[in-house]
Amino acid sequence: MGLALVAIVVVVCLAIAGVFRSPEEIATIPPVIVAIDAGHGGADPGAVFGEIYEKDINAAIVAHIEALIEADPELDAILTRWLDIAVANVDRVAMAEEGNASLYVSIHVNAFSDASVYGMEVWVDDTRTPDDPSWALARAIQEHLVAETAVRDRGVRSQESYLHRLTVPSVSVEVGYLTNAEERALLLDDTYQRQVATGILNGIRAFLVADGQLSESAQENPF
Repeated sequence: MGLALVAIVVVVCLAIAGVFRSPEEIATIPPVIVAIDAGHGGADPGAVFGEIYEKDINAAIVAHIEALIEADPELDAILTRWLDIAVANVDRVAMAEEGNASLYVSIHVNAFSDASVYGMEVWVDDTRTPDDPSWALARAIQEHLVAETAVRDRGVRSQESYLHRLTVPSVSVEVGYLTNAEERALLLDDTYQRQVATGILNGIRAFLVADGQLSESAQENPF
């Protein structure tokens, strides 16, 4: 069998297996729903530095993520907060579950007494066992965030969190430190916020591909 014929056979087999999907095929597949949470809001500003509020940075990054998802036919978004209002954690969880979200990602900005501390980290609630897919989601997001922004990698960690109430893979992303001067300037920059959003979404997509919820072609960055 000639090499050209072998290549044709391989492509046909991959197409049958669903590795390659036409735009028409993708359009007929229900999108994967992801819940994106802008942490804090309203009377709860989160971390504060002067007149800079964490809640506003969280909302700005979530707006970028939403815009990227809107351009992606394979994904759909549920936002737990799109206005500057306080939303109870129980209501955030309910929105995700009632909307049949496949995963939940909460966006936050960090703060610390030592202004030299900086970098990104992703948190998983401490009730999740090592084989819980939340850990895989956290690692995927952290890897792609660091790749997209070249910021200091502070790793994946665990702590007590309301995220234990969710039955789907759930993580909290700390995108940087408001108390670090250089990182604070970046977090207020619209272009950098979009980089952060892209890194987070690329991590989500990588997790969904590995989990079999998106096709292999979804590994290609569409942005």
